[in-house]
Amino acid sequence: MTDEQLEKRISDAFAGAVPDVFDEIMEDIQKENAGKGEKTSPKKRSAKRNLIKIITAIAIAAAVILTVIGVSASRADSVLAATVSLDVNPGIEICVNKKHKVLSVDPTTDDAREIIGDMDFKGTSLDVTVNALVGAMLSKGYLSDMANSILISVDSADSKEAVDLQNRLLGEINAFLENDDYKAAILSQTISDNAELKKLAEDYGITIGKAQLINDIISKTGRYSFGDLVALSINELNLLENSGPEHLTSIGKASDKAYIGNEKAKEIAAGNAGVAKESMSDLKVEMEYEDSVMIYEVDFRAGDTKYEYDINAITGAIIKTEKETNRPAQNDSENGSGSRSGSQGQSGGSSGSSGSSGSTSSGSSGNGQSSSGSSGNTQKPAQEASKPAATQPATQPATQPATQKATQAPKPAKKSPIGAAKAKSIAFGHAGVSGGQVKEFDIDLDDVEYEISFKAGKYEYDYEIDAYSGKIISVDKEYDD
Repeated sequence: MTDEQLEKRISDAFAGAVPDVFDEIMEDIQKENAGKGEKTSPKKRSAKRNLIKIITAIAIAAAVILTVIGVSASRADSVLAATVSLDVNPGIEICVNKKHKVLSVDPTTDDAREIIGDMDFKGTSLDVTVNALVGAMLSKGYLSDMANSILISVDSADSKEAVDLQNRLLGEINAFLENDDYKAAILSQTISDNAELKKLAEDYGITIGKAQLINDIISKTGRYSFGDLVALSINELNLLENSGPEHLTSIGKASDKAYIGNEKAKEIAAGNAGVAKESMSDLKVEMEYEDSVMIYEVDFRAGDTKYEYDINAITGAIIKTEKETNRPAQNDSENGSGSRSGSQGQSGGSSGSSGSSGSTSSGSSGNGQSSSGSSGNTQKPAQEASKPAATQPATQPATQPATQKATQAPKPAKKSPIGAAKAKSIAFGHAGVSGGQVKEFDIDLDDVEYEISFKAGKYEYDYEIDAYSGKIISVDKEYDD
């Protein structure tokens, strides 16, 4: 019910409860004043009875008004005005009314239930609730120096209210987390009304805020699928985000302390390429996510060669390298050497009496002797020029580089295990946990598979992962009470 409808209902209720007897009341009062000292007539007694009825009617009307207001206020207090979601890796949705009083706090994952614990926030102010939940994320290790990013998302039909609430919460959480020892990275956004995003959030069991962030990364990079990124934490998504869309506001920098870092990745690439870091030009280092592993993609030029490296962000191992060399000068040199070879033959032939016979002879024999061409017999050199041997010097320079390239092609590398770090990353990614949340981690290479076990939140995980393909063979997840 709108405010206007509520006001009309109150007005109608008041009008219906009070009779229109104002003129009668005034007439009775005047007569009563004129006849003071006289005995009360039946008519006067009737006026008094009417007055009592009016007072009673007014009291009833007031009670009706208070009841309507009370019911409407109670109804307004229970009407959803906005949904605020907090995401680290666990996602929590907070539903509030217009007064920003909490209606409900809903976890989207088992880890989120652990954060909420036995805290009952119903009727509590949004500010108190948010601070309590962020504090629990810190104390339970979901926010840490290794993973310092948190996402705030506000979903409201009132766009101005959504922006105001987003900015307010951004400032409050930043003030709450800011200290000398810990620097938080806070992302905040308002939610667009998108039915597809809501469906994705429901299907994958995440908040619509995280769904929108993932969708933005996919739109910007054009290189991921939605399912690829769902298991990543907000800190990992923040590292992939780089420069965000307009509606995404950020404070602070995502922590990369769990990884080797941009500088180390650049150093590894330069060392492998055999170039000095100072000679690297057009350098670009970006965090990417491929085959369930966070990697650094390092692209640069050195001289006339372009290099591309994929480096495991945790171990520093080189996963893939590509090299492309443009050598226009070298190609000219190869062509030139062919020309020079021809010119040398011509100059050798020029010492003979016949220029044409000397040139052809040089081309056919390739020994630089001009005496055979000096006989003056032009027919024989012409015939030899048509022989296959005559074409050999001309074709050799063209085919030689191709032969060299073929012989220099790298041999297929012997297949080796993916490594413990990659196996660990695959398990964590599938479980939807980050390193800061994991306890009692153990990994063993058993012949052709990695056996991984760990605890995160209130669950125990056991994985078997193919040591060569990285394929998950089996998963066992048990509640640890």
